[in-house]
Amino acid sequence: MRGRAALTGLLAGLLLLTGCTPAGPEAPTGEPAPTPPAVTGDPGPNVQTDWSQLTPYEPFEAVEERWYADYTDRLIPRDDYGTLVPYSVPSSSYQVSWDPEGNEYTHWSYGLADGSGRVVTDPVYDAVYQPSVYDTASGEVSYLPFWLLESGGLLPGEDQPRCAVAALDGSWCTGFVYLGQSEGMGIAGSGDGLLLYDLEQDRAVLLGPDGDELLTLGLGGPYDDYWEQVSHAYELMNSLSFREGMLIWQHRDESYQPSGVTVYALPGGEPVEMPAVLELYPFSGGLAAAREWGSGLWGYVDQSGAWAIPPEYTSADSFVRGQAMAWDGDRCLILSPGGRVLHDLGECQSVYRSGDYFSVTPAEGEPVWLGPDGKTTPQTVDGARVTWTDGCLTWSTGEELTIQTGGRTVRLDTGMELLRVDDGLLTLYDYHENGQDYVYALMDLSGELLWQSDRCDTLYLLEDPLDPDAPALAAAGSGEQEYEYDVLSREGEVLFHSTCPPQRYGGLIRAADQFSAGLRDGGGNWVLRLSSFGQSLD
Repeated sequence: MRGRAALTGLLAGLLLLTGCTPAGPEAPTGEPAPTPPAVTGDPGPNVQTDWSQLTPYEPFEAVEERWYADYTDRLIPRDDYGTLVPYSVPSSSYQVSWDPEGNEYTHWSYGLADGSGRVVTDPVYDAVYQPSVYDTASGEVSYLPFWLLESGGLLPGEDQPRCAVAALDGSWCTGFVYLGQSEGMGIAGSGDGLLLYDLEQDRAVLLGPDGDELLTLGLGGPYDDYWEQVSHAYELMNSLSFREGMLIWQHRDESYQPSGVTVYALPGGEPVEMPAVLELYPFSGGLAAAREWGSGLWGYVDQSGAWAIPPEYTSADSFVRGQAMAWDGDRCLILSPGGRVLHDLGECQSVYRSGDYFSVTPAEGEPVWLGPDGKTTPQTVDGARVTWTDGCLTWSTGEELTIQTGGRTVRLDTGMELLRVDDGLLTLYDYHENGQDYVYALMDLSGELLWQSDRCDTLYLLEDPLDPDAPALAAAGSGEQEYEYDVLSREGEVLFHSTCPPQRYGGLIRAADQFSAGLRDGGGNWVLRLSSFGQSLD
């Protein structure tokens, strides 16, 4: 009933949209508009509704099934939901003072549904998202098996927002006691655990996939105020890393220089003695790049703290798929986990990693890309710059696009530039003829043009954090009138339109239109459709 009342209010508001014209427009039925009744005194301007300016409301069928009949503002843990999916509805509109154009923005409220679109919690959260971590060594993003729920508004008795953590299947959920990314807290962890800061008990907590506290580290307070505590928490969280069952606390002095490490092995949280280590990177493949006290040189330690590769390098990075980069002065070496030199690159101005490739700029000679097979590719081909994109080397001559992927070379007859590669789909872009806007296209590796815009603000491939192997789809956004997104199939067909940025989870896609919001399946069918006020229309 609340939804119907809210919708009635919206329609009443729309009827107030008016235009001042000398002669009244026709009524919606095509009959002349009725003459307003006589008004005594000063009636003011004769204002009538301009029906041509209104968007006609077309009734739609709400789609809503619920786990609980009553309004549900907290996740009720149970083990038969299956993997949950976030959905959202617009809850309010606002303007920001620093926007000179006075654009109106939408605040969204989030809830959780099951994989069929059945509502588990009503849209009460400021955000629901699956945290991810970025591996600086490999350049890869990995999603962690947790939901972070940001409190909708302020909690009773609190003056700051909080986060709760839940299992992906809703089998457990914590209280709202943690600080999240909205307070600047970095997210650290892996598939084995998630590091968070518990504000109430002034401690860092490592939560396991079943919600158990694997390890806690206290700060020691007290603090003069909330912001002093948050500042100390920020320093602590940015000094912690967790990977492969090893938690590293990198200590720093007043000048923020490394001053030793404390390492804990999980499960159990037993400390691992590493008194010779001044600085330590996260573990990868059972080894971690480590800097030795005294000499300041780098080598690699195993999870017991023993030197697996002696500290004899001026710098080193982490292992990625069996290869690590170590420097001996200006000479760069690519090492195996056993310490064998796989590639001696000689003296170099710079070397950096992009996925499986190394970008090598030698002290003398032209820059090259070093591939995982040991082969090199010049970074300039036929005057075109060779770049690394999503595991591929690619370059464009302005008439032909070349992509090296999966051990083969693909040449496409297009002058567009490559933006993204995923599951055999390419997103391409070029400048519009006006020189200010962009033109985007969707193409497959055979060179077939699946979709192309005349002018478009963005085109991106829809990732699915819950199902990374799901067939790729694309979303194209345009803001020429009202901002709208087209969700495209793998064949370039427009599946549906959305007035909010589409997001994909477990095969379901967040979507909205002018009067409703919810979740659609991969074929564009609504599986959860609520009014824009977050209530069913029934």
